[in-house]
Parts: sequence; structure tokens; C-alpha cells
Amino acid sequence: MSLPRFGEQYRHVAHAANNYFEYYGDPAGYDEKVVENVQEEILETWIDTTWPACPRHGRHPLLYHDDGWWWCEQDRVAVCKLGDLATLNRRN
Repeated sequence: MSLPRFGEQYRHVAHAANNYFEYYGDPAGYDEKVVENVQEEILETWIDTTWPACPRHGRHPLLYHDDGWWWCEQDRVAVCKLGDLATLNRRN
């Protein structure tokens, strides 16, 4: 897993989250847990307070749901599937 938008100095964020399965051994919810851990680290350490930015509004992050989609909570709509963030155009 890589975070090309942020650069290699943040590879540890993805690596730590990716170790979730190794520590907990539970495949149920694995994708959701990895996404949650990476997003939490990026937002809470102020690396980027809107990652991934909502392409509809540009001022708040999308939230990942267990249905496999990133959602705009403001409009309550699914925006893109997990793995497709790079296809989005940022509004701002």
C-alpha cells in the first residue's frame, strides 16, 4: 500500500494500518479497518485535514462505509469505490 499523494515519508502510516490483520487475524472488516486507521492518522496528525477531499464540496473528507464506497456525508451519496480515489477530481 502506498500514499503517493503524501510521499514516502508517510509510508509508515499505510504500513502500520496494513499490519492490522497480522495483529488481529480477523478478515472480517479488514478493508474497513485499514482505511479507518490510515484516514484517522492523516486527519488527526494534520497531514491533510480533508483527506480524501470530497469532490463535490472540497472542504470536508469523504467517509468510508462498510459497503465498500467512499461517501459524501453532507449530501448522503456514494462518491467512489475503494481503490478509485485517484479517479476523482478535487473541486478546489
